[in-house]
Amino acid sequence: MNREVLILLLVLGLGLAGRNPLVTWAAVMLLGLKLMGLDQVLELLDVWGIQVGLTVLTVTVLVPFATGESGPADINRVLTGMKGLTAAAAGALAAWLGSRGLEALSTSPEIITGVLVGTILGTVFLKGVPVGPLVAVGMAVVLSEFVG
Repeated sequence: MNREVLILLLVLGLGLAGRNPLVTWAAVMLLGLKLMGLDQVLELLDVWGIQVGLTVLTVTVLVPFATGESGPADINRVLTGMKGLTAAAAGALAAWLGSRGLEALSTSPEIITGVLVGTILGTVFLKGVPVGPLVAVGMAVVLSEFVG
């Protein structure tokens, strides 16, 4: 059994142990692709997966505007209240950190591997949701620049 399959089996085991369906199904899907020899699909996911995922996430976040659930009055409330301004600032910071993380994907494999391990552990054992790896990489980059 090769190293990649062993790592995916470990991730699958962590997903099952932590009762986390997101990690479990992701590991099952990748194991299936790997065992079926569909390396071209893995390469396609490697190249386009983040972009497609971010697009789907962005569409999902914008749905309330499309359905009329949120509108100009809501935007006005955000811009005039402390809670809304704080949320807007946090969103802007997350977007900036995410862009730093996206830049680091090609230049800092050690940070990426650490964040992936942390994301899996946080998802499985802390009942987190793995939506923040890019922000986490961005945070790691900013912290490492700050520290040294």
